[in-house]
Amino acid sequence: MRKVRINAGSMERNSPKPYNDLQIQILHFLQDLDAAAKEFVMGMNIQCTNIILYCQKWKETVAFYQNVLHLTVTFSNDWFVEFRLNDASRVSIADEQRASIKTSQGKGITISLNVEDSRRLHADMTAGKVNPSPLKTVWKSRQFYIHDPEGNRIEFWS
Repeated sequence: MRKVRINAGSMERNSPKPYNDLQIQILHFLQDLDAAAKEFVMGMNIQCTNIILYCQKWKETVAFYQNVLHLTVTFSNDWFVEFRLNDASRVSIADEQRASIKTSQGKGITISLNVEDSRRLHADMTAGKVNPSPLKTVWKSRQFYIHDPEGNRIEFWS
């Protein structure tokens, strides 16, 4: 969607294309709404993000993130495990049988992770028999991907 900047203050009746009072009121309302939306977004002050993956293969997927990707568990119970990606990002694995949201079975999901050295990580994963995709250059970055047991695509790039 393209954002258009409107200056309702310059819409005087003597301008080449005069606007009626209702049009000017609507334009002022939209400007006020735009300012309120910006204030709301800026006021959220987001502290952390968390991607939650709902899985049928819950145990296998938890084991994958813990034992293959070596992520640290920050919270767990009998149906939900949260892993630390960095200080401000998490990925969680939820058992769909215990959740109100069902799995997407990996369709339409890509977790894209910017890492320090994608070439080294690719070599480590290949040596560890993880079977990553070939390393290639995309948008001036070296990238590859793998899939977790649920079918979610995990992309690594640097």
